Amino acid sequence: MVIMRAIFLGAVIGFFSIHSWAITSVDDKALTSLGDGSNWLSYGRNYSEQRYSPLEQVNVESVKRLGLEWVMELPKDKQLTGTPLVVDGVMYFTGSFSVTRAVDAKTGKLLWEYDPKSIEHAGDRLVNMWDQNKGPAFWNGKVIISTIDGRLVGIDAKTGKMVWETMTIDPRRAYYITGAPKVFKGKVVIGNGGTEHDAARGYITAYDAGHWRTSLAVLGSAW
Repeated sequence: MVIMRAIFLGAVIGFFSIHSWAITSVDDKALTSLGDGSNWLSYGRNYSEQRYSPLEQVNVESVKRLGLEWVMELPKDKQLTGTPLVVDGVMYFTGSFSVTRAVDAKTGKLLWEYDPKSIEHAGDRLVNMWDQNKGPAFWNGKVIISTIDGRLVGIDAKTGKMVWETMTIDPRRAYYITGAPKVFKGKVVIGNGGTEHDAARGYITAYDAGHWRTSLAVLGSAW
């Protein structure tokens, strides 16, 4: 059995403060800002998607002092392909089938775990699906995830409880989602895959980040 591990380096942990809930307001202003590097708020860090951190403590001189600080065993996860987010010292990440966890980035303590039951929701469609997920989005106190079976789920960042969920695809077709949601101006944007299994056209939908209501749908060509 392959055992996945979430590993954090001790020298990096010092950059993140001990978690305290709901200090940073994650909205358009925060996601546009270059910031000081203490948070990683989005898939590509911010709207620029450059994945560049302004932190300078890890450099050519200090990198040799990096060491293992803590390890979290994840025996049920086959792969970790998502980008973890860090908000006020709490790391949020998705594992296999979008199981989502909040962890104290300083100590490695599991704060909560949320399982969207993707396998159960997928049913017979699971044969066309992967277990991977590219990570969550964060918006004003909510962790927002996509699921392989085609849903978006809004989770309370403090409690780990589901706030809302909505199906974004036609579950009768071979659509699936592995991508990370993106949030702009309070709208969660998500696409889908699966056109290699079905004569279906890919498209993008957007939803109100506060609840599940659809805001718009944009059709696009599959590629």
